[in-house]
Amino acid sequence: MTSSLIVGFYLRRRQAPECVLPIIVISRLIEQSGSPTIVSMITHESKIEPQAVYGDGIQDVRKQILVGPRNGFPGYLREFTLAAGGRTPYHQHDWYHVVYVLGGSGTARYLEEEHLIRTGSVIFVEAGKTHCFIAGGEGLIFLCLVPEKGDQYAEED
Repeated sequence: MTSSLIVGFYLRRRQAPECVLPIIVISRLIEQSGSPTIVSMITHESKIEPQAVYGDGIQDVRKQILVGPRNGFPGYLREFTLAAGGRTPYHQHDWYHVVYVLGGSGTARYLEEEHLIRTGSVIFVEAGKTHCFIAGGEGLIFLCLVPEKGDQYAEED
């Protein structure tokens, strides 16, 4: 038996052009006895309880793990919500991030430079590079994709 993972991530626009609903589809292509079978997971972000994030340099941040190893995905797709003025710490680690801003605006600080970000911004943070995200006056919501070593489930999950 061989297995391949196919991830589909779709953004469906709401009434307002700047609002999108993430819909995640994960399919596992499993080949048994020469015939492929696709196994999928479809969910909605509203079914996943946001968790407050705590630590040095973190202010008003909530996280939802939308898809992760428990779903057969070899990494984590997380949604972060930063309240107005909220921030993540200025830090680095040995894995990459791929970030897509769903709503709001703010600042991405990367290697001592500040960049304005808003709905639709795409950010790739290389492993080992210092970075943080700071929400503007309307808050900031973004998706963040990391490899499996880049996160873990909370104990109560």
